[in-house]
Amino acid sequence: MANPNPYTPSYSFSDWQTSNPLKPLPAPQVDNEFANISTSLNAAITGLTDVRRSDGQLKNAIVTVESLSPSLNIGFTLRGAWASGEHYVSADGVVYNSNFYRALVTHDATNANRPDLSPTTWQLLFSIASISGAMSAFVYDPNNHMADAFDRANHTGTQAISTVASLQSSLDLKLSISAFSTTLATSLPGVLNAATTKNAIADADKMPLLDSADAFSLKAYTLADLINSVFKTARIITNAYFAAATFRLRAPSVAVYQLFDASPLTADRTLKLANRDTDLGKLGWELLAETIVSTPVAAVDFPNVLSSAFDRYEIELTDVSPSVATNLLMRMSIDGGANWLTSGYTYGSVVSLPSGASGAQVASTSQFVIASTTLLASNAAVCASMTMHRAPTRRHFEHSAFFTNSGGDGVFCAVGGAISQAADSIRFLVGAGNIVSGRFRIYGVRKG
Repeated sequence: MANPNPYTPSYSFSDWQTSNPLKPLPAPQVDNEFANISTSLNAAITGLTDVRRSDGQLKNAIVTVESLSPSLNIGFTLRGAWASGEHYVSADGVVYNSNFYRALVTHDATNANRPDLSPTTWQLLFSIASISGAMSAFVYDPNNHMADAFDRANHTGTQAISTVASLQSSLDLKLSISAFSTTLATSLPGVLNAATTKNAIADADKMPLLDSADAFSLKAYTLADLINSVFKTARIITNAYFAAATFRLRAPSVAVYQLFDASPLTADRTLKLANRDTDLGKLGWELLAETIVSTPVAAVDFPNVLSSAFDRYEIELTDVSPSVATNLLMRMSIDGGANWLTSGYTYGSVVSLPSGASGAQVASTSQFVIASTTLLASNAAVCASMTMHRAPTRRHFEHSAFFTNSGGDGVFCAVGGAISQAADSIRFLVGAGNIVSGRFRIYGVRKG
């Protein structure tokens, strides 16, 4: 019900008596005041019955949490289950053997002053018939909100490391990366050497690998993978340079290829002849450039064909024909073919015909003359084999050539020369007209 209204007098009988000393009190006003007093008194009595039982006690279920003052002390401080060695102060509350006790004095817990043995230390408040489930928790939390609060995944923000007790000092005691590396370097070999020995290695056995194609991430590869990689490399080397290996005759018409060294491959994966300490990778020829002329061209150029990768080059000319009777020439470049040298060539030649050159040295000419007499313009062509040496400061060459001259005679020509320039490019041209056909090949001979 609503709160009762207090009684407030509505008429002054003192004023009436002063004004009318000989008259009686006005009856209507007296009745009205008594009615107001009755109304207020009845409302107070009715309101009292809302909170009080007939036995004088408070009605059941009328005191709520909101009714209690925040400063209310229920008489003890919850400390959970009693434990020996704990320090308790007066009014601490503990549970022991399904009973709830309140500490009467401040003390350190021992077996002698246990709650069930020392009534001067502990006061039994009530018995707990069943203490299980969520009710046994220090804080009653039936909906598990406390677990949510303590779940690290629900926490956000940052926290200074200095606010966590002993965390920094604990981290300082941990092994640093540099110390770990030192420890690993000194202890890992001993661990590996002391590992149990495997009697038979299997193809499926794995080894660690830092993969260069994947930012050097750690991968595992099998022994079979390693064997395949090694033998693949060995087969490539063998197939590429097998033709360069000499062979010996065991008996008439019975050829036996030179045996290969069966010892383990070296670190750079080379194969060597059994009777010579020679790397087969340095015995082969490598085709560096090839040009086949099928339509007339003024010149055949090989820019940057000479490099430090090779000391010697073999040049092969096959059926090279001019458009008119003329000489076959060769020039060099020191700037990758951007410009062709027109001076500084020195060479000598010997030919098989009396009309040929005398073989005297010719200095400071504008190019090398590869065929030293005029070539027939048709029905014949130059075939020649040329060797060029790539010395540090100059280029040397010598070659032999066969061709038909302008008189129709077969000619053998031997030519040798040098240029005091560290040239890197070669050009073939004719003294007049064009080169109309022929094949040009340049091989690099690997360093021995």
